[in-house]
Amino acid sequence: QEFAKEMTVRNGYAYGRGWESVGYTTNGEADDWGWGEEHIPSFTLEVGSSRDGFWPSPLRIATIAEESVWPATYLLGAAGAQLQIDTVAVSRGPAADDALEVRLVMQNNGLQHFQHAHSLCVSASSAGVFVAGFGPSNCWTVAALRSRQTTSLPLLRMSTAAAAAGSWMELSLSIKALLKSEPLSDVIKLRVRNDEETTR
Repeated sequence: QEFAKEMTVRNGYAYGRGWESVGYTTNGEADDWGWGEEHIPSFTLEVGSSRDGFWPSPLRIATIAEESVWPATYLLGAAGAQLQIDTVAVSRGPAADDALEVRLVMQNNGLQHFQHAHSLCVSASSAGVFVAGFGPSNCWTVAALRSRQTTSLPLLRMSTAAAAAGSWMELSLSIKALLKSEPLSDVIKLRVRNDEETTR
């Protein structure tokens, strides 16, 4: 259910068991066997909308293909070790300064373990916004994480003096493996609004 929720966050598709998502039961098909016999998470993706039917118009093919890219990409990542933002908490700093305090919890949302530590660096993608909290280089070493395990990062402080109230500020979290034997390079974008609202 957690994987399915993440896979449909960008295309708005329904997710769930057959009768919950497409309105009919599918007992005994390959997904049941994969999970029941081999304990392998398995998904059947039905693409498009109810208006498309089983033979969508050729004019809809490109759109349907685009809607399917993120679910496939996410599931491929989850088959290995996948570091992602689990929770975000944003609050105002001391009244005397123009800063937001950002608390991040990261999770290895994949089915495999991170065998080695990884470096996570943060930088501000928005002009005039400054970030501090991970040390002089704004990088932090994330210890090896087992599948589904979470870890809290040090407190981040974002200077908002140059940001208008209600504006969005973007952070880039760059993740890199510290050992060549476990290649990983990814960037997570986090958008923080200058009125304590967040999205990811």
